[in-house]
Formats: sequence, C-alpha cells, structure tokens
Amino acid sequence: LTACRDVRLRECDGTPRSMRDVFGGRRVVLVQVPAAFSPVCTDAQAPAYVARAAALRAAGAEHVAIVSVNDHFVMDAWRRRVDADDTGDVAFYADPHGYFAELVGTRVDLRA
Repeated sequence: LTACRDVRLRECDGTPRSMRDVFGGRRVVLVQVPAAFSPVCTDAQAPAYVARAAALRAAGAEHVAIVSVNDHFVMDAWRRRVDADDTGDVAFYADPHGYFAELVGTRVDLRA
C-alpha cells in the first residue's frame, strides 16, 4: 500500500485525511467496499465490522476504517444508518474521486 499513502480521503465531517494520516504507524483493519447503501454493504458487511470492532481491537487492531467511493455526506449518512455513529470504534472515510479504489484495483465503472 506504499503507493496509497498520499491518497486523500475525507472523514464524515469533510476533513481531508491522507492514507498516511489514517494509518499513522498503527495497526489498521482497512475495509474497502464498493458502495455505501448497497444491500450487502449496508445489511451485512459494515454492521459486522461495527459489531466486531471491540474484538478486532482486542486482537491488536488500533483503528478500524471503512472506505467507499462516495462523498463525505453519503458516508456520514451511511455511518448513521449502520449505527456506527455512537460507538466511534469504526471510522468511515469517503474516497470521493475513487483514487484509492483505483490503486487497489477495485474501482468499478457504473456509468450507463
């Protein structure tokens, strides 16, 4: 992930963060999903990480992050939808231009 360290993401409040900031020398569980609010991501994937955040930390993770190609407004609404807003155990980051997804080979072109 060396090439990704300067990719700019956004926190749910719009604060820009580089991947270097996200990792910050910590052990991070990084989850990249294709789409916020998609049925599988909303009903299974994100809630599973939220529910298991304490166990991940107990296993050595210092930060749990979910990244998706969306703007920060969508990521904030999605974070609230999956009940992650009160815990603070899982951070949601927007990849508004898809740069991170492009670098890790998961970008999908859904244009008609």
